[in-house]
Amino acid sequence: MMFGKHIFILLISFLAAGFTVLAEEPQDDAQAARIYKNCASSVLFLTVKSETGEVVGQATGFVIKGGTIVTNEHVTRKGKVFVETGVAVIPTVMARVDSLNDLAFLTPVVELAAAPLVINDSLPSPGNPVFTISNPAGLDKSISAGIVASVRELEGRELIQITSPISPGSSGGPVLNERGEVVGVAFGSLNAGQNLNFAVPAKKILDLMRGAAAEGADISSLLDQAKSLNSDLTTLNFSSEEDSEYQRTWAKMRSVFATALQAAGRNLADLMALCNLASTYASDIAVLAAERAVEIVPSFETKFKLGQALDIHSYWLEDPERASVLKRAEIVFRDCLKLSKAPNAEVLKALADVLENQENYSEAARHFTDAYNLFRSGDDVQNEAACLRGLIRACYALGNNKAGDSWFRTLVDSGRATYWDWSRQGERLENSNEFHEAALCYRTAASLNTEFGWSSWLSAARMFWMTEDDYDDALTCARKCISSGSGRKNSEGTLAYSYRLIADILNKRGVYQEALNHARESIALDPEKGWAYDAQAEALIGLRRYLEATKASEQAIRFSDGKFPEMHFRLGYAQFKLENWEQAYQSYKLVVAFDKEDTASPYNLALCAIRMNNYYDAAKWFEEVLRRNPNHPQRQDILKRIEILRR
Repeated sequence: MMFGKHIFILLISFLAAGFTVLAEEPQDDAQAARIYKNCASSVLFLTVKSETGEVVGQATGFVIKGGTIVTNEHVTRKGKVFVETGVAVIPTVMARVDSLNDLAFLTPVVELAAAPLVINDSLPSPGNPVFTISNPAGLDKSISAGIVASVRELEGRELIQITSPISPGSSGGPVLNERGEVVGVAFGSLNAGQNLNFAVPAKKILDLMRGAAAEGADISSLLDQAKSLNSDLTTLNFSSEEDSEYQRTWAKMRSVFATALQAAGRNLADLMALCNLASTYASDIAVLAAERAVEIVPSFETKFKLGQALDIHSYWLEDPERASVLKRAEIVFRDCLKLSKAPNAEVLKALADVLENQENYSEAARHFTDAYNLFRSGDDVQNEAACLRGLIRACYALGNNKAGDSWFRTLVDSGRATYWDWSRQGERLENSNEFHEAALCYRTAASLNTEFGWSSWLSAARMFWMTEDDYDDALTCARKCISSGSGRKNSEGTLAYSYRLIADILNKRGVYQEALNHARESIALDPEKGWAYDAQAEALIGLRRYLEATKASEQAIRFSDGKFPEMHFRLGYAQFKLENWEQAYQSYKLVVAFDKEDTASPYNLALCAIRMNNYYDAAKWFEEVLRRNPNHPQRQDILKRIEILRR
């Protein structure tokens, strides 16, 4: 968990390699023994199990008034929590959570024979002695002693810094004062440093018991607030700056969602409504709401909602956590299939989506097919189209382009193909070097969308341009890009590319003045693109304005870091025409070094050498031409030149 920019608190509910146990502070042994005798029986060993029954973690909890178990909220995220008593394993049910302060209340399914610990809501002072009883590294009910180092506010919440050692498995353990009263809940340790361990103040337990933040809150009002903030967020431009309006609105909305989660308590309808609303911008809270709903009623509906929440949440994560969450979603959806009385199209599609995200394309394709057939028979055209899209993606991912093309035609025939479908099909065909077909798809996409189509017109123009036989279509599409994209936000780069593409084609056709005009338009829109200057240089050479062409070529080379041999060739040509033999010679030498098959540059090097009366080098470069191409069309003439130069 991150606090500010530099402090990292290591959550310690689960076993981790390489943890160093810190030395204990000296304390009165008799006092520690008394506290242990009075309090240890109220401290519990917790295990966390996945839906498959696998133990995925361990932690500590303790009993308070009413038989409620207190632990950290992060302990509950990985699965279902059980109390290990030595003679029995007792399941628990989530009763209430405070996600902000990382607290959770659990209710055991049977009454525990353990006395409740007393809660002291006063913040301890630095220097006060404290004791922790927990299960570090699986060592049941270990006591350690220390002092309060400080009380700190980190990211808007209070934490008690203590010197009592905290190790993996200690999360959720009580921090006790010299009277055996709970003053905090073990929470985490600083990842870098010694004796930097933290606890949540005990007054937060009382706040949660009283429901200070949420007990009296109206869940409907909270959800309405969240909807309003959600709506506001969609109108704002994304910004990662902490003080931006976007981030402030997002943080406020998350806070409302966290409060709503507490207010929802164990009300199934409220939890499901919260899960639906929080999925987009607070997917972690949506998962918590769905998990609690499953604990209350482990039905098809609640489990399906949990699977959906996990799937959405995975998009915001990186591996290995993303892979773990996707696996959980897969397990949940497979369980939903078992719970459904008949094959369920929505579950099959959801499972196929998760399998696709796990790159299990073969099984994903099978489930997409089954779901498609079910949706088709039920006349659900929206989900039918979604399954077709999944089949297209899966087939292409498997390298079965023929099947992918076939499913795409089915989507088109259904009348459900959108701008995005045509655009993505264009991308797939482009990646397969099927440029003409890709151009047709991009052109169709552009014609379907007036808002985004201007960029697709350029994609179509590029693909037509690359087929060389379709220059007229390329010009048409590039001009449509310019006419429809002018004035659009962030369109400058796209328009500059379109102008440059037109300039290149016009240069090839000898329409140099118009090519020059378009190259200049490209440079005006994006003045740091080398190829636009190169198009300008080519047009100027065509117009025999060689001095201007050298300057344009030099700019092209500068903005391209000199990595393209054709730009050096163009500069050499302009310099040659200006009879700057030495400069032309140096430019052509660079081309020869870059391109080992080019014969024009060594030929031109020979001509430059002749102009500089360096006949030996001229003969050498003519020989290089024939070495590179023994069947050069001017072979006989070159041989005669070599013979004369060698005399």
